[in-house]
Amino acid sequence: MKANQKVVRKAGEERAVSAVIGVILMVAITVAISAVVYVYVQGLIPGMTATEVVPNVEFFKSSNRLTVQSCEPGIAWSSVNISYDGTRMQPLPGNVSAGQSIIGLSGYHVTVVYNNQLIGTYDFT
Repeated sequence: MKANQKVVRKAGEERAVSAVIGVILMVAITVAISAVVYVYVQGLIPGMTATEVVPNVEFFKSSNRLTVQSCEPGIAWSSVNISYDGTRMQPLPGNVSAGQSIIGLSGYHVTVVYNNQLIGTYDFT
């Protein structure tokens, strides 16, 4: 056959996807599979830990009080570090729940940390 000879096709006969598109699809599938394997293996190797997600704890600041607006269940006050002007406040007993307030904060800069992750800073000055 000659290289520049035209091909006559029958009705209903279609060509396959071009080679370029086929290569692009194979590369995309390989990258996707590699990403899935990486995420899976990352959790299996010792010393590599997933970053901890900060739980949904929201505080509301009013005149001289800091009120828990919302909170995931089961978070103990002992795991929440509240400090005012660098001095750590004694933990409250029990678990954190919506509606609880810390009062008497006028004149302080308050920082709230849970498991070494900053929840928020509040200025009552």
